[in-house]
Amino acid sequence: MADPRQLNFKRQFALNMYKDKHISLAKMSLSKDFIGCTRGDPYPLLSYEGEFAEEVKDGKYFFTAKCEGAKAERLLCRHFPYATYSFSPRSLDGKFGISIKAPDRTCLITFFAKDKRVCAMHEGAVIKTDVSLCDAIELMISCRKDKFDIYVRTKDACKYFGSFTEPLFSDMASKKVFSDTVACTYASGCVSVTDVCSYIDNGISQADVRPIRYENGDILTEQGKIYLTMSIRLEEFCYQGVFSWIPGTCELEMCGVLFFDAGDGIYGNDVASSILYHREEKKWLIWVCSFSHGHILAHASVYADPRFGINAIPVTLMPKMSDSDPDTVFLGKEGDEDPDFIYDSERGVWRMAVCRIVNDNGKRAYRYFCFESDKPFSGYRYIDSSRDGAETGGSIVHIDGNYYLICGNRFDLRADYRIYALPDMEHPSKLLCDFDDGGFRGWGTVIPIKTTDGTKYYHLTFDRHNASKYNWSYGDLYCFLAE
Repeated sequence: MADPRQLNFKRQFALNMYKDKHISLAKMSLSKDFIGCTRGDPYPLLSYEGEFAEEVKDGKYFFTAKCEGAKAERLLCRHFPYATYSFSPRSLDGKFGISIKAPDRTCLITFFAKDKRVCAMHEGAVIKTDVSLCDAIELMISCRKDKFDIYVRTKDACKYFGSFTEPLFSDMASKKVFSDTVACTYASGCVSVTDVCSYIDNGISQADVRPIRYENGDILTEQGKIYLTMSIRLEEFCYQGVFSWIPGTCELEMCGVLFFDAGDGIYGNDVASSILYHREEKKWLIWVCSFSHGHILAHASVYADPRFGINAIPVTLMPKMSDSDPDTVFLGKEGDEDPDFIYDSERGVWRMAVCRIVNDNGKRAYRYFCFESDKPFSGYRYIDSSRDGAETGGSIVHIDGNYYLICGNRFDLRADYRIYALPDMEHPSKLLCDFDDGGFRGWGTVIPIKTTDGTKYYHLTFDRHNASKYNWSYGDLYCFLAE
């Protein structure tokens, strides 16, 4: 029988996925000249001024102004508040960009060339880049409701150059608002572009890794792939991503994103999901940390598969704890995060672990609290909690009939991962790794995978390298293996 406390995990690889995975939302097809077509209009002309000429030729869109001030906007797609818009310029003797148009407001971001360098503009504000105009670049606008981050991808790297703010778009995460908002291409002067598209991408870093499992904790595997939830970190803030992974390889692909609606029509960008597929009930059961609604936990059950595409999950927030309630009560306490749960079929109970802030000699510290219930979302009774440390990112792992809580711990130590042999929460062991990279309160994500030559145990975690000035913009991914 395997015991994770005795396993030696060996580094397999490390990876930084900086905006290089995405799910396509829309694309301007430039294989046919839609300008002169009279039997279909895929990109309608929504507004224009002055006299100009347009042409689609050799996979490029050409706009040529015939008088000063001529410009045109063509519909690209419906706007999504976390979309990225991108294109590759071929010539830029004018401006080309994206106009995001709600019924009562507009946000226009354009790119132009100055002193042979590419610049971005919004409402008179200019972001200058150090990139020259050449065939190999991709210009990107990544949206965060009312923030718009500017990136340029060259053949060597993708680089962030700055952000614009549009206060009128502060409510853009509301479905009522963004469902009535469209994105258009904008052209003026003389420009030619290709690869005009919209997608939702994997951001600048990932964190909070956890496998999607069956109700009893077994890893859900399909055609050699497993599925992972990871938070997608942006220049600021985040949202929940879903990735497929072929264990033992570096093959990771983005396949879905999740947003969480607590009944107010807001697509909450919450993370740290624990997702189970209940085979008997044929339902997906979810716990999540709702940062967008008071930093308490929320739960949901849905019949539709949440792993693929863009999904908005209706969630129920936990009833809030009062100031007089002890930490051992199963109610929503502000600051609760990183929940995990699985069904112990031998005992007929649901096991639940919650990362909760406690008062440790006058200081705030995160500790794990374990609960049990006859139901997945309510009726939990307190079992035990850890005694010390600064824990986070715990997963309940089922190995050979035993249950373990494996979590990260402490900001000041590299790769300090704890293992609790449940129900004992008093005597943690340390996860053994041959390299100590990753950590500073990373996640203890140990994943048992049955293979043709026995069970392999993968440890997927991340560091906190701070990809941006935003404190929670970590991290790089690390893969370890024990056999």
